[in-house]
Order: sequence, then C-alpha cells, then structure tokens
Amino acid sequence: METVGLTFIDPFAWAVGIFEGEGCLTFKKTKNKKGSWTMIVEMTDMDVLWSFYESIGCVGNMSGLRKKSPSRKENWKPTGTWSTSKRQLIYELIIRMYPYLHDRRREKCDEFFAWYHSTK
Repeated sequence: METVGLTFIDPFAWAVGIFEGEGCLTFKKTKNKKGSWTMIVEMTDMDVLWSFYESIGCVGNMSGLRKKSPSRKENWKPTGTWSTSKRQLIYELIIRMYPYLHDRRREKCDEFFAWYHSTK
C-alpha cells in the first residue's frame, strides 16, 4: 500500500505504532448511563495523520489543522485529528490492534471490551 509517498510492508502494523504513540481511547459518561467511547489520534503532522487514515482503511473522521481552543499556548502548533465514536468500528480496530499494543493500551482496550459486551 502506498501512502503519501511511503511504502509500508504492513501498513496496519505501522498505524498501530502511530496510535500507540499519539492516540487515545477514552470513555465518557452519558445521561443514559451507557456512556460512549471515542478513539482519537491527534498530531501536528498531517502527512503522517493522512497515512494513518489510509493505513486503517480510510474509516473514521479526519479534521484538518487547527488550534483546538483559545487556552492553548500561542506557540503551540495547530493539530489535525482522526477520530471515531462508532462502537463497532472501535471494536473492529482494537481487535486488530490488540496483539501489537503494550500493557497500558491493552488495559484500556480491555475496559472497552467489557463495556462493549455488557451494553449490546
């Protein structure tokens, strides 16, 4: 697979490394008590973020470079974001990523899996 001029032997494994370093999986409580999860990769390098997007199959949502809030310091660069809150997509991605992740990320994935299987 070619992505922004680079050729990867295993694009998805490369994308897992990007997620491990720049991504997060977060839970937010909601009024209905089910809550929701979001998977995000945020970075200042749009070419790398675009390669990540392509390497995971062009799924999820991309946003271009921008300053996220006025509270960010003036010298901070704008960031681009890939994200998804789609329950099934998060499940499919982390099932594939899990073998490559370190313990801290796996623990968060385990929390997601427990939530996922209890809220069908």
